[in-house]
Amino acid sequence: MFLLIVSVLIVSLIYLNVIKPIFYWRKSGIFHVPLWKEVSQTLFSNKSFFETTTDEYKQFPDRRLLLRIKLENLVIKSAAHFVDFFFVNDDEVIELEMKNVFSRYTNDVIANCAFGIKCDSLKEKTNQFYTMGEALTVPKGTNALRGLVAAFFPSLFE
Repeated sequence: MFLLIVSVLIVSLIYLNVIKPIFYWRKSGIFHVPLWKEVSQTLFSNKSFFETTTDEYKQFPDRRLLLRIKLENLVIKSAAHFVDFFFVNDDEVIELEMKNVFSRYTNDVIANCAFGIKCDSLKEKTNQFYTMGEALTVPKGTNALRGLVAAFFPSLFE
């Protein structure tokens, strides 16, 4: 009897957390890609994840949820700017810390693509967006200690 109750609870939890949200989009009339069709191809190794997503983009080119072209243009512009920055003076040797350079480049791409902010962290070393992002991601001093305490004792930070 106990096993029956537990199995019914497990099945109902799976339904509420997995199946019901999938049907929500269909009932609301919002466009969605059929889940099982696309996931099964990747799951059973018929196609790679990249091939599956490329096929989805090609299947539905007119959908407004696809921001592929705008995103590609933003990344290409950022990459071109990145290359142009280092080839301004090609007769002198530049020594760089590559972690810092790629961190700044990644910051510029995220600022441009996600927030629409145009910034140049390579030229402006004290760029506000970069310094704020660095403060959030690089643990320094008491922030590292607070993060460690919050990870082990989350109830203290509620």
